Amino acid sequence: MGFPETTFRTNHEAHLSTVENATPAYAWIPCAHENARRPRCHPCTPRQRAGPSQRLTNPGGCSRSKPGRLTGPAQFEAVLAAGRRSGSRCFLARAIPNAGCGARLGLIVGKKAAPRAVDRNRVKRLVRIVHRQFLRELDALDVVVQLRSSPRGHDNAALLKELQDLMRGLLVKAG
Repeated sequence: MGFPETTFRTNHEAHLSTVENATPAYAWIPCAHENARRPRCHPCTPRQRAGPSQRLTNPGGCSRSKPGRLTGPAQFEAVLAAGRRSGSRCFLARAIPNAGCGARLGLIVGKKAAPRAVDRNRVKRLVRIVHRQFLRELDALDVVVQLRSSPRGHDNAALLKELQDLMRGLLVKAG
């Protein structure tokens, strides 16, 4: 005879064998999800065709890949060498007229002046905000703003006021 638990386990539905009712390993259903418009066994899916070609450069001569920014060392060096200067406690700004590409901004925020990335990012954000405020007045000027000393001891309101005064000083000297 045996224990009552063994008879219960063999008769319980959770312990039934599934080998007898197993489906074949490679079941194949013909034409289950086939597209009738494409030929059978097509090697790849249809792709989008190439569109018409477009210009890669701006006909005016100004790069618009990053509008409103100075890109490349040559552009920075041109502003730093011949630009009009305006300085404050934490910042130094230089500006020169450009070839009518609109106001462009370059930032020099080094680790020497602000060792913490949080401070460097905060300064960049504040300079961009002030540059957007003065975008109409800075009509066709290339402006480079350089961080002189750490902004860590100053709050955002003081830095914004300092940057606004700096931009006003650049406009007076440039115009």
